[in-house]
Amino acid sequence: MKRSKIVMAVIVGLFCFASGAKAWDLVGHKLVTELALKGLPDDFPAWVKDDARVTRLLYLAPEPDRWRGQGAAVLNHINSPDHYMDLEDLDVFGLTVETLPRFRNEFIELLATFRAQHPDIAPYDPTRDAAHVYSTPGLIPYAIIERYWKLASSWSTLRTLQEYSDVVSEADIESARNNVIQEMGLLSHFVGDAHQPLHMSKHHHGWRGENPEGYTTGYGIHDYVDGTALVANKINSKTLADKVRPAANMDETDPWPQILKFMARTESRVEPLYKLEKLGKLEAKSGHDFFERCVLEGGSNLAGLWLAAYKISKIDDYMSTALEALRAINQPVEEEVPAK
Repeated sequence: MKRSKIVMAVIVGLFCFASGAKAWDLVGHKLVTELALKGLPDDFPAWVKDDARVTRLLYLAPEPDRWRGQGAAVLNHINSPDHYMDLEDLDVFGLTVETLPRFRNEFIELLATFRAQHPDIAPYDPTRDAAHVYSTPGLIPYAIIERYWKLASSWSTLRTLQEYSDVVSEADIESARNNVIQEMGLLSHFVGDAHQPLHMSKHHHGWRGENPEGYTTGYGIHDYVDGTALVANKINSKTLADKVRPAANMDETDPWPQILKFMARTESRVEPLYKLEKLGKLEAKSGHDFFERCVLEGGSNLAGLWLAAYKISKIDDYMSTALEALRAINQPVEEEVPAK
C-alpha cells in the first residue's frame, strides 16, 4: 500500500474510533443496510421503508461499534468477540466453520475443555487480556443467529398486538414496530461485519505467521478496508442502484448453515484481498469490483435474513392468552330485560 493510502487509512480509522465506529465504519454499514432495504420484496411491510424508519435503521447499523467507545471491560467482554471469527484458528481445536456447535455456550465450553486437556496447543493468558475476549477465535455466527431469532420474536409481538388491536393501544403497536426496527438495525451490523473479509480471518491486521508471498504485515490494511476502500472506489447506493441483488433465499426455520456458508465465502476472499494490496490494485477496477461484491452480497444476505425472520414469526400464544382475557373483560355486559 502506498504511503499516502496508509496515512489516509490511519486518519479515517482514528476519526471513526473517536466517533465510536469500527468495522466497515459508518459508510459501509449504512450501505449494506440500504442495499438490503432495496432488495426486499414488494410485499414486505411497507411501513419499514417510511423515511423516519429508514433514518432509524441507518443510524442503528453501526450501533454495536459505538458500544466500544465506553471503554468498559465488562461490555467489551460480551461485545467485541461478536464482530468477528478468525476461521483459520478453528483448526487448532479440531473444528471447521461447517462443524461449529450450534450454541454459543457449547462452543465456549468446548474451547475451554480443549485448552484444559491441551495446554501447550492452545495457550491463553488472561492476564494479557483485560476484557477476557481472546479466549475464543470470535463469536460472530452466534451474534447473527441470536439476533435473527430476536428479530423474529419482535415480529411475533407486533403480529400479536395487531391481532388484538381492539384491546391494545396504538402506542403499544407503534412501540412494537420500533422494536422491529431496532432488531433489524442491530442484525444489520453483524451481517455486515461477516462480509468484511478481515473479520473472518486471523490476518485481520496484516498477514500473520508464514508469509511466502510477502503480503503486507502492516496494521493499516484493516483501517483502509473499513474506512477508506468504499469511499476511494466511489462505491455507494447511487453507483450500485442498478446492481442491487434481491433478498437471498434463506431457510426461515434454520438459517444457521447458510450463515456459516456466507462466512466461509467471505474468508475465501482474504488472500485475494492481500494480493490486490500487494499489486497496488485496491483502487483499480479489480479492487473496485472486489469491494462491490462484498457489500452487494452483504445486502442480499441481510435482506434474506430480514425476510426469513418476518416469515417465521407467528402469533404469540402466551401473549394471546393474556389478551384474550383482556378482551373478555372489555366485552359489554348485556342488560337483563325485566319480565313483564
